[in-house]
Amino acid sequence: MAHRPWRLWILGSLLARLPTSMAGLVLMLVGERVTGSLAEGALLAGVLNLCSGPPGPFFGRLLDRLELRRAMRVTVALSGLVTLGLVVAAEVRAPVWALYVLSVVLGLATAGMWGGMRALLVVTVPAVQLRRAHFAESLLVELCSVVGPVMVSLLVVTGGTVAALAGMAALSLLGAWLMRAVPPLPPAPRRPDTLLPPRDTQLVSALVLWIGLAYGLLMANVPQRMAQYGLGSGASGWFTAALPAGACLGGIVVSAWPLGRNRALLTTLAMLLASAALAVPPGLAGGSLGYAAGLFAAGLFMVPLNGLMATEIEGQMGLRRRAEAFSYFGSAAVAGGSGGYFLAGALDGRLEPAAVGLLSSAAFLLLALVLAAVLLLRRTRRAG
Repeated sequence: MAHRPWRLWILGSLLARLPTSMAGLVLMLVGERVTGSLAEGALLAGVLNLCSGPPGPFFGRLLDRLELRRAMRVTVALSGLVTLGLVVAAEVRAPVWALYVLSVVLGLATAGMWGGMRALLVVTVPAVQLRRAHFAESLLVELCSVVGPVMVSLLVVTGGTVAALAGMAALSLLGAWLMRAVPPLPPAPRRPDTLLPPRDTQLVSALVLWIGLAYGLLMANVPQRMAQYGLGSGASGWFTAALPAGACLGGIVVSAWPLGRNRALLTTLAMLLASAALAVPPGLAGGSLGYAAGLFAAGLFMVPLNGLMATEIEGQMGLRRRAEAFSYFGSAAVAGGSGGYFLAGALDGRLEPAAVGLLSSAAFLLLALVLAAVLLLRRTRRAG
């Protein structure tokens, strides 16, 4: 992977994605700075996620109509400029409605980023390395999930919330500048009038959504478990980082030795069963160190699963409507993760916190059983 366009793409992608992994936490702090309420900040973060997730396929379809490198540079730069607007709003303590407007615009500015970045891989690496690049891209996403919150903490400690916002803006603008050297990708061969039909995206999106739900349950359960270990909710950030840290380790392995596309369903089934088993120890952990280690292990198959799903889309789409197809992937992941948080919140007080975490294992197991039934049905039809 010493290909120069790849090195430039991965650096630009890293700088462009880091602000998206910082934004939720920073907006919570902005809400607290301006209104004195963390709850208001949580609503701002929720608005951002709502505007960046579901609209993804619509923005992906728009990106496919344009020369993609230029469109992505504009998208990333726009997100940086909107963040600069938030810097000003936080500094002058603007009215809360202005914060909501800027959160909506920032979410929409980043809605097509997930799909667009993956779509550009086809012009940044040789064809023989494309599968490996997709696993490396999934690794990059999880790496940002670890580094982003840490960067927020460092910037807030050194310069406050405004410094964190300024850091986000600088990263976005630098990422847009670096992407100038990525090769261009012409518009899709056929101008789409409608969104992709369900048959092209439904199965992979459903798998990604359910996997996101399972991991979302694990992540959302972390603050609920802190009291069990005699810790305050402020300590949850360190434990939350354990899951994507484990995902990074799994990502390093599959980036070096990418999984083959042959027998993709069987490979997915094996990884789902392993994930179901690895999600049990965090639910049963009696001590904080055991809990952190359990979360680390539970994340090991996150990047391999997501990377395998991405390569399935790659194989189906080719050069046709790439940004839109990968945006479905990103939207499904966001929706699944949000669903996990919502479910954990809805069950808070109704189930013991440890039991909520164990539902993640049940979710992995249920999906594995569905896939096993599909494989068995296929084998039966072939035999018949």
